[in-house]
Amino acid sequence: MASKHGATKEIGHAVVERLRELGHDVSEHDMASTSAEDLDDAQALVLGGAVYFGRWPNEANDLVDGLADRVDGRPVWLFSSGPVAREDEPPSVEEPTIAIDGTMQALDAREHVMFGGRLDKNTLSFVERAVARALRAPDADTRDWTVIREWADKIDSALKAS
Repeated sequence: MASKHGATKEIGHAVVERLRELGHDVSEHDMASTSAEDLDDAQALVLGGAVYFGRWPNEANDLVDGLADRVDGRPVWLFSSGPVAREDEPPSVEEPTIAIDGTMQALDAREHVMFGGRLDKNTLSFVERAVARALRAPDADTRDWTVIREWADKIDSALKAS
């Protein structure tokens, strides 16, 4: 997972824990300290990144670049955790714009899902707080843990079917 402030890592951990409950041997990696070679023994890949300004962080994109020639037919799923609604707008059910099509193609990913994000301004840098203030983004946690676990169940079903 590529997680700057921990929210995406927590989503990834929930997916890992659910897949373990369902009987899978799963390992968890931080994209910033993982190379494509580190994942060569994985039978399937679930990659997640936080969305900042419409894209995943650089370390996530770097890992994707390294994995592109190494997937070798293994199933790949992608998730992103994203922005929270502005204070004057209701939460959106539409997926925000994110540059993920290239990643989907490079990894021949089966699916990309977008989960809500978490914003805690106390964890942000000065510049990040200024951007959040300008966007009128509220402190919020819009992650739906039931939906996240259901997605892990869907991955489990696909793995057991193959």
